[in-house]
Parts: sequence; C-alpha cells; structure tokens
Amino acid sequence: MQVDFLLTVCNKEAERCDLLKGFLTLQSAAGGTGSGVGSFLTEKLAEFYPSMSLLNAVVWPYQSGEVIVQNYNAMLTMASLADVAHGIFMLQNDAASFICQKLLRIPHPSFDAMNEVLATHLASSFLPVSSTSASRSQRDLDPLSEICDRLCQHPVRVLCTACIKC
Repeated sequence: MQVDFLLTVCNKEAERCDLLKGFLTLQSAAGGTGSGVGSFLTEKLAEFYPSMSLLNAVVWPYQSGEVIVQNYNAMLTMASLADVAHGIFMLQNDAASFICQKLLRIPHPSFDAMNEVLATHLASSFLPVSSTSASRSQRDLDPLSEICDRLCQHPVRVLCTACIKC
C-alpha cells in the first residue's frame, strides 16, 4: 500500500532522469516520519536499485533534546542506514542554530532559517573539486559516487561530517 506508493513515486522520478546515478535522501534522526520512513525508503531503494549510489543526509537532533526518545531513534536510524547506505552526511541542528544566532544574527532561528543553513552547507559538498574543464572526467558527472568513493572508502565507515561551526 504505502510502500508501493513510495516506490512508484521513486520509479517515476527515476524514469524521468536521463542518467540516474544514485539517490540522495534527506531525513531526520530524532524520530517520527523522517527517521522511520527515511530509513525504510533507503532500504527499499538499496533493494530495488542495487547498482545506484545511496547517500543520506541525516539531520542530527539537538543535544538538549526535542523528543525524549530521540537518542534511541537516532541510534536505530543510524544502525539501519549503516547497513545499506554508501555514505551518510551528518548535519547538526545545534550547529545550524549557532550559525543563525551568531553569524546571521537571528536571535530565535526558525526551522526555515536553519534548513537554509543546512541546505547551503549540503549543496557546497557537491561542488566540483576540479577547477579546470580539461581535467573533468566522466566521474565528475557522478558526484554521489565520487563522494562515496573518496570519503567512504571502506563499507563499514560510511559517516561523513564537516565542521560548520565558527
């Protein structure tokens, strides 16, 4: 039922692509729909698209806690993703809030403001490393595989994080 709907949507989007190389899944780790459905969808994508790169961008919950069981949810989410994802980008609510407050001078950042900071950070991760067009290869057309191959070279080590604090 719902699984079929999710996979149908993914299949339709995959068919619209000229050159599908992988999937980037955005999700939360604190609990609720983001952690459960995101992990489940990643497992299904790994099953139905075994040759595609699977990269997950996971937003880590606040250290102070939004949900009482967030630590358990985060642990279960990461355990599930570590089995099937080729790479996991860890984004942090605390860091996004810090940037909004200190650099952007937003005293009480909204989720929209924090999402914009996280999206900008994630987008910068996909910028090309090479600066000359002559050195560009076929590999440059596949940034998901490039990231997974260079940053997550061992199947057990799939976690990627970058310092976005000042």
